[in-house]
Amino acid sequence: TNRKRTSRDTNILLGVAALENIEDSFLVSVLFSSYFKEVTRKRIALLDLSDSRKIDCLQEVFSDSKQLHGERGGFLLHGIAYYSDVSISQIGECLAEGYDVLVLHFGTRTQQYLTEFLRCEDSYVVGSAAPWQLSAWESLEMLFRTGARKQVTALLTTGCPEEMDTGMWKDIVCLPAVKDVFLPRGEIAKCLRHLLFN
Repeated sequence: TNRKRTSRDTNILLGVAALENIEDSFLVSVLFSSYFKEVTRKRIALLDLSDSRKIDCLQEVFSDSKQLHGERGGFLLHGIAYYSDVSISQIGECLAEGYDVLVLHFGTRTQQYLTEFLRCEDSYVVGSAAPWQLSAWESLEMLFRTGARKQVTALLTTGCPEEMDTGMWKDIVCLPAVKDVFLPRGEIAKCLRHLLFN
């Protein structure tokens, strides 16, 4: 049976992938992490499996962030641990270290990490539903059909969800504008509550 997630739940794995634009999927990964931290006060880690080095760029911007020690390195920002260039084997290690929520950023490596992406408690693909992107969504739908029967949520940055095959997706959600990725408020906070706790 499906039950609502609560702020007391632990060992949560969320997978975030990009249709094509890795900037959008990384932004959503940071949003999920920030919102979970604010609402639950749990130990949160964002693991980047995308090979995009976005976390390294983030660390450059926040150069005064606290360095984390150990094999993976990483840094702490706003109470969230960020790890760049993570391997699949390190996911279990992070859970063993006591993180309550792991946000796994797959970027455009969904096909390479399909099993891990679909193994997440909740999986999301971020992209545009502009007419020229619909064939990319259809290709991804075919990949999910062959990989597993689990449904994935589509998060749209632009475009019309009515153009997409709704039967394949658990939900299709149009993302509202984001003013502060580290402190989600207003419409984006309502959207995140719907996505993460319903």
